[in-house]
Amino acid sequence: MKKNYLWPMLIGLLGLLCPARAHAQASVADLVPDSTDTRYRAIDLNLTLKNMHLWRGFKVTNAAMAAADLHYTTRDGHFRTGVWGGSGFTGEYREFDYYASYSNGRFLIALWDINNFSSYPDANIFSYDRAGTSHFADLTVAYTLSDKWPLRVSWSTILLGRDYYTEANGRVKSTFSNYVQLDYPVWHKGSASLSLLAGGAFAFGRQQSFYAARPNFTNLGGVYARTLQLGTYEVPVAATALWNPEKKYGTLQVAVTLF
Repeated sequence: MKKNYLWPMLIGLLGLLCPARAHAQASVADLVPDSTDTRYRAIDLNLTLKNMHLWRGFKVTNAAMAAADLHYTTRDGHFRTGVWGGSGFTGEYREFDYYASYSNGRFLIALWDINNFSSYPDANIFSYDRAGTSHFADLTVAYTLSDKWPLRVSWSTILLGRDYYTEANGRVKSTFSNYVQLDYPVWHKGSASLSLLAGGAFAFGRQQSFYAARPNFTNLGGVYARTLQLGTYEVPVAATALWNPEKKYGTLQVAVTLF
């Protein structure tokens, strides 16, 4: 098997194997199926509009954008696999990802092949060579402590791809950058809720990581979410306020999920 096909085929293999096990197991939280929706759809599509796109403290694009999520979910809701695509209205931002996730109660594990090719217009989508790939593979493990104290802790590590450095002798090595985030819901009333979050980044044995020039907080803020009732339609809306101490900026993202 050629190396440059390894990761898309691995995620595809997870998509084939994990559903069988389940029947015999996204700023990740948005990949947990809604247990209040009793209408099971094995294959479904979601479309979200945003005024901009934030991810772990990055302003991925300042332009308004649309995000589509085409996925398969097992009937028990534990396993999901799919493709996620984002496109900015100005045409400068383009992204196409593969993912697979497993959740069970308070535990979640998710593997994403993130392919933001905005700055790599001529990149080969099947290539994972560090020098020119537009990909990086990211593994996240998350756990919510308890119902009484619903602090959610998530740890993400970039496994390969555009996360590397060059040693003095010319050797190229993966950085394995880590991002750790804490989320805590502080208020809930009806369909409205508010949660606070704090995220930081670091790399073992190095000052610089994929997210920052040194170990630092990169994502501080909160998320206000509510469901708007428009006739017979329910439209989820979320506003994310972000401050990035590393890059010294703040911004506000508003997202509306149309379906």
